[in-house]
Parts: sequence; structure tokens; C-alpha cells
Amino acid sequence: MREILSRKMIMAMSCGVLSIFVLSRCVHKSSVHIQANASNSLSKNQLNPSMNLTRGEAIERASVVEKPEYDLEFIFKKKSNQFQAKIKIQFEVKKIAASFLDANQIKLDSLQINSQKWNEALIAQNYNGQRILLPQAFLKLGKNEVIIEYQQNFSKNGRGIYKFTDPLDNKEYIWTKLEPFEANQVFPCFDQPDLKAHIAVQVIADGDSQVVFTTKETKVTTLKLATSEHSTVNSPEKLWIFPKSAAMSTYLFSLHVGPYHFWKDKYQGIPLRLFVRDSLKSKVDSHFWFQITKKGFAFFEKEFAFPYPFKKYDQLIVPDFSTGGMENIAAVNYNESYVPQGIPTEEDQEKLANVMLHEMAHMWFGDLVTMKWWDDLWLNESFATYMAYFAIEKITDFKGSYQSFHYRGKTNAYTEDQYPTTHPVSTEVPDLQSTYNQFDAITYSKGAAAMRQLAYYMGEDDFRSGIRAYFKKYQYQNTEFSDFISSLEVYSKKNLKAWSEQWIKMAGLDTLKANYKSCESKISFQLISDKKWISTESQNFRGELLRPHQFSINFYDSKGKLIATETTLISSENHEIIMKKPVCADFILVNANDKDYIKVSLIREQLIFVKEKLNLLSSPLERTLVWNQLYFSLRDNDLKLDEFLEIFLAQLPKEKNIKILQQLSGFWSKIIAFIPSNEVEKRRSISERIEAIYWEHLYTEKLENHRQVVFETLVTKAESVKSIERINDYLNGKIPLKQNQELRWLSLRRLATFDFPGVSEKIELEKKQDPSEMGVKLAMAALASRPQKENKQRWLDEVLTPSQLSLARKQVVLSHLFPNSPEQNQVRESFREFFFVTLKKLNNNPDRKTNEVAFNKSFTQLAPNDCSEKTHQQLSHFIEQNEWHPSIKKNLIILDYENELCRKIK
Repeated sequence: MREILSRKMIMAMSCGVLSIFVLSRCVHKSSVHIQANASNSLSKNQLNPSMNLTRGEAIERASVVEKPEYDLEFIFKKKSNQFQAKIKIQFEVKKIAASFLDANQIKLDSLQINSQKWNEALIAQNYNGQRILLPQAFLKLGKNEVIIEYQQNFSKNGRGIYKFTDPLDNKEYIWTKLEPFEANQVFPCFDQPDLKAHIAVQVIADGDSQVVFTTKETKVTTLKLATSEHSTVNSPEKLWIFPKSAAMSTYLFSLHVGPYHFWKDKYQGIPLRLFVRDSLKSKVDSHFWFQITKKGFAFFEKEFAFPYPFKKYDQLIVPDFSTGGMENIAAVNYNESYVPQGIPTEEDQEKLANVMLHEMAHMWFGDLVTMKWWDDLWLNESFATYMAYFAIEKITDFKGSYQSFHYRGKTNAYTEDQYPTTHPVSTEVPDLQSTYNQFDAITYSKGAAAMRQLAYYMGEDDFRSGIRAYFKKYQYQNTEFSDFISSLEVYSKKNLKAWSEQWIKMAGLDTLKANYKSCESKISFQLISDKKWISTESQNFRGELLRPHQFSINFYDSKGKLIATETTLISSENHEIIMKKPVCADFILVNANDKDYIKVSLIREQLIFVKEKLNLLSSPLERTLVWNQLYFSLRDNDLKLDEFLEIFLAQLPKEKNIKILQQLSGFWSKIIAFIPSNEVEKRRSISERIEAIYWEHLYTEKLENHRQVVFETLVTKAESVKSIERINDYLNGKIPLKQNQELRWLSLRRLATFDFPGVSEKIELEKKQDPSEMGVKLAMAALASRPQKENKQRWLDEVLTPSQLSLARKQVVLSHLFPNSPEQNQVRESFREFFFVTLKKLNNNPDRKTNEVAFNKSFTQLAPNDCSEKTHQQLSHFIEQNEWHPSIKKNLIILDYENELCRKIK
């Protein structure tokens, strides 16, 4: 355990720099310098200038370098947009060859390799802003050491290392998010998952700050108050020392600094802590967090037969976080959206429990055992998604976990799996840029559904035994999917290699058509494989291309009562079940337990039952599945829009399950979107009828949190004058619903969308009542929603002009600039050419940094969406004529697909 040298602090201050590290221009003349021409012989080892990392480069680097260790020292100053750091990197070289460190846009102050200090010319020659070349001439077989002193700016895009200033109290909070390739924005490293490293950290920060790392601090020392005239410190700083971590991938590195409030608890000797911004502490239910945490640990330790592998467990709720959560080892990040602004609904709590259990499952699957390369990212995310819903069903009081999984997850997966952009669950990832396209519903939800089908196909006990063997064998190692399947095969009586080719390596969504006549003893099926999306890998597979599907079929009488159940396994195009005796059913439901991932075609003869009696099915999951069949029949043009709408309006008043009401809320948006933009009166008539039913639900629902959910549907979708006036009544306390800050902002945004009289003044008053970060963002959303063209242009100028505005705030504006209403759609149309011209300029920016890519991806939301041939022609030509980042191209292709789909739905 070593202290930061005070001598270096003095030297740095004497050069007029607030740093404890020696800057290159302050190095003693006695330091050894190696001249730039020392690497002239390395011309064939030129640096790749790309921000990208290819799989081939990662494989080559891993063949040269192994067993890295990082010792890091950070200094964080208040009111500074950058930080200073020093890193000592130790690693072993297996063969003499040049290699490189990833280091994104850092300012190198000094660098030495194996005690040989580089001068400025040598640094300039071997660092291109993305990579530091480690020339062959400087490396040796066995142990090597690189020491780097550097400075780095905080990011503005929610990736890398981020600093947030709370608008309520001006307190500063620092956090990191490094998946998949942002660790190198924080420190120079071998930034690939299979080069796991032990990492030790020291941090100097303001005395009021908490500092959190993967390991628990062993020592915190208060430093003497600096007296230099250059110092900005007016209170004692503290030095935090953290011991070396277990071997970990760089993307799982985590560092948090700031005056976080925290709570403490324990689970069987494991310290538990929960952190949040000081200004949010009153809104956090720490009891609920710790309750789910402890139940989760008990469940997973038993399920995996492997104790929690790390020495503490911290959970941190951080501002402006760009995803729901991140599984940093023993220091998990969460989005502040999980902090309720009022009384949390059951849905809010279930979503929170789900993300908590998802990230906890990663402690084993992802952190203890990590993928070798990003083509197996899906396995981490699929498994964690599957286990989270499984755990909720087993250990919590929330009802309908798999119902939530279906309408929140699988529906999106079914949709994405039918786009031209679909991909196998496990697909080749040639480089890091391609990784960003893997964070989608196919990776998470289809993969999780495949895991659930596999457990059903194998038998849950055998599946569990295979998982346990996998953790035991590969703990603290990197693996490939073949290792996972091999572990399961030991306990399976089936050919899982064939199964994995069919399910994991082959893209697309299978469709099942059933043929059944009441009172017959047989039911026949036709299995249709979406062969046009077969992956390159599966084209070479000589086995049967049709996936095996195991599922259940439920039979119901005229009163919706379950009268029989059958289970079958299908692996051929045509399949027939012969039952022991005839079943006289009025309705059948295929894949009734939802353990399969398959699109089930509608049986048209059953439409009358669905329209009149769907509500009689006692299981909310089963009704959810039927609604899903109806929706995809609509998208496939097997069901006309008017037919779907007729069933929708007939069943919506009868439905009492709050999750299905939320599912139908999503379908409400789709119904409106599918109506041609020139049929304004039809749209208004339909919307008014749906609104009236939801208002009736609001006034008759007994549970307050259910009323809250229903009202949220109305304040995000209602369009009629009567509804807008009622929403204003809520703001004035005239609706039988408790006031909730988030609902107030949503209400104001809806008023702004329709330019309700006095809405600007109302927004300004609300901003004074709620000056929080959430209030700032929701006020921006409301103001951007106002329909005037000049208002839209003003906000576009704001987000397109370089400024200190965070990416998170810019994305809020872009997401709410053109709400879907007849009037707003006309305004949107006036920006048609602006969209194409501007996105092309943004795309052609030669810098193409991650934050620009993220912004451009959000900017695609402004594309025309009027279901017209003109839009299709423009979008398709636009896509073909430009070279795009993969994630932006994917968004544009999907927009074009949805535009074409809308044109075909009648």
C-alpha cells in the first residue's frame, strides 16, 4: 500500500500546476530520454487511427500481452472540467511484438516504458489520440511496466467518466459507464474483455465526497489544507486507498465520487450500501432496495450453488445515466428514473425489482464468468434478463412477472425480429462499433425467451445443474458460447449443439398456424420458418433448419373455462397431435404458458369469441398472449385495422388488469399511427372513443396507484378538447387523484402540445416549484412540445449549437419536439428537408465521436413519418447514398420499414 509522493506534489506546484504529478515540462534534466528515432524501425507497426477495435486486433493483442495489472491514482477538483491521473501498468509479454494501449483523447503529460522515459517527440509519434503504440524495441519477454501521467476531460454524453452538477445545491457527482469500449476514456488500458486485470485505485477528492470503487476502501486519510496560491481547495481533501480487485474486465471498472447520501445493511456478512444524490435521498425507499437485494442474494446463491463472489455490494443511483443499470463489479449503477416522484405504483416497484435482480444476476453471469469477445454479449444479457423475471416470480409478491416479460420484452423482440435489421441472437461482432447494434430486444428479450425455452426443453432441473457446473468450472475466466453449451450438454439427453445452431445462430421469427375443429381428437400445425433471415453461420449447418418448439395448448369452453391442456414438441413443417379423446372447445390458445418464442397466427374462426368473451379467460397472461396475436395479425395484414379496432373497443371497457390496460395503451398509439395523416376526423373520432373508456377506468378504479397508471396513459395520448381540459383540471386539483410531480409535468407537456391557453406561464410557475434536474428536463420537454414552427426552430438551434448542454438534455428535447398530433404532424412536415440536410451534415462530421453518434441516433426521431410513398422514396435513397454508423443506419432502416408497414395496413 503506497502513498502518493508529497515531493511530486511540491514539484508540480512549483510549475504552477495544481497536480500531484510531475508534468513532462517539469521533469528533472537527469531523467532518461529516448529519442524519437528509437522507433524508426517500427514503420510496419503503424497505429490504426480509428476509435474502433476489431476482433482481429484484440486476438493479436491477446497473443502478445497477458496478465495486466493497473495501479491508478486520480485527483478530482471541484469546479473543474477535467481530472489528473497517473497509472502504472504491469503486464507480461508472451512474444516480442509491438502492441498498443487504448487511450481516448487523453492529454499525455509523461510516459515511460520499462524505466525509459519518452520525450515529447516520441509521445507524439506513438500516440494518435486513440492508441498508444508500445513499440517492439521497448518491450521484453516476461514482465513489463508502463507508467503514464495524464489529464482527461469529463464526458458530456453519459459514457466514460461523467460529472454532473445538481441544479438544486450545486453539488458535483462523478460516475463512470464503460461498456463496451469506454474504459480507455478514463485510463489507458488494454480495453478488451478477455484481458482481465487486477486493479488498485487511489483517489484524492474533496473532503465531503464519498468515493466508491469495486473494492472497499482500506484507508481514508485527511490531507493538509493546500496553501499554494494556485490552489482552489478551501477545505481539507481526503486520500482514499482501495486494494486490488479480483481479475476483472476493464468495462466493469467503476468509480464514483461525490457527496452521495448512503444507507448501510448486511447480507450474511456482506456489506450492502445504497447511494444517491443528497437532494434525492427523501424519495428513496431504502428498505425496499435492501429487501429485494437480500432476497435476490439468497435466491441466486441457492440457484447457482455458488456464493456471491465479491466482498461487498454497492448500488448507486446516478444522474443522467444513459441506460437502466450497469453491472459494474460490486458497484452497480442505476438510472434515477427508478426514484419515484410520488407514491410508487406496483408497476414502478416491479420494474425496479426487475432491474435490480437483472444486475445482480450479472455478478455471476458476466462478472464472475465473462465473455471472451462481444459476440457473446447476448449470453450475459439474455441470461440476466431470464433470471430476473424468474426470480421475481419465485421470491417477490409481484403477480404476473411473465406477463410483464411478454408485453415489455417479447413483443418488442417479435417486432425487431421481423425487421430487415434482424440478426441472430449470437452474431459475429467484427469490431466494437458493431457491438452497439447488439443492445436491442433480440439480444435481451429474444435471448431470454430462448433461455426459457431451453430450460423447458431440457427440464429445469437439468438446466440448473448445467448452470451450476458452468460457474464452478469457469469462475474468474473468459468463455465462449460453446463452453456454456458444453456445460449444459453434460446434463441433457438432447443434442444442444444442434439446438444452439437453430435457436441462437439463426435469425428470424418462426410462425405457427394451428388447424382445429371443435369436438375432434386431433389438432394439426404448420410451422413456417423465416428462412430469408438465416445467418451466414447457419447456412453452413447441415442439420434441420427448423427450430424445435416445445409448447402447451389450452382448450376453453364457451364461458372461458379451461377444460384441457396438451403439451407437444414440433420440429417439422407439419405436425399433428392425436388426443386421447375429443375436446369440445370454443377457443384454443397455442403457447399458452408462453415458454416458447414463436409467432402464433390468428385462427379467424375464433374472432367472435375473442371480441365477445376474451375477458372471460381468467389468466391475465393468457389474455395478454391473445392481444399479442391480434396485434401481429394486424401488422401482418391478416387482420384489418377496423377489425382490430372493433375488438379493441369491445374488450377495453371489460378489462380490469392494469398490465393489460398498459399493453392496450401501447396499441392505442399504434392504432393512431396507422391512420393516414389526411384522415384527421377518423383519427379524432377513434381517439375520443378510446379516451372515454380510459376516463371511465380512472373514475371506477379503486386502487390509487392503478388510477395513476391510467391517468398517465391519458396525459400521454389524449387529444380531444374535453380531455385536455380535464388534464388541466388535474393540475388544479379537480381530478380524484393525488398530486404527483412527474404527472404534473406530463400534464403540462400535454397542454403544451395542444397550445392550451396560458401554458407557458404554467410551465414557468412549475419550474419554480420544481427546480430539480428532473424538473429542468421535463420543463424542456414541455416547452419543446409547443406547436409553433418558430418554437421548434429555436429548440433545434439550441441542441445543434455547440454548448455546455448535456447530451441527456439534448435527447429530451429531440424526443419531445414533434409529439404525434394532427397539428404537430403538419409542423413536422415543414421540417422534412431540414431533417435530411442536417442529418447528412451531422453524419459527415469527420470527428464522429461517440457523443456525436449518440446525438445523431437521437436526431433520427425527427424523420418524416407520414406513411407516404414520398417518405419511403426519400428514406430509402438517403440510406443508400450515405455511409452510416451501424446504429444510425439501423434506426433509419427501421423508420423506413415502419413507414411502409403503415402504408400497407388498411
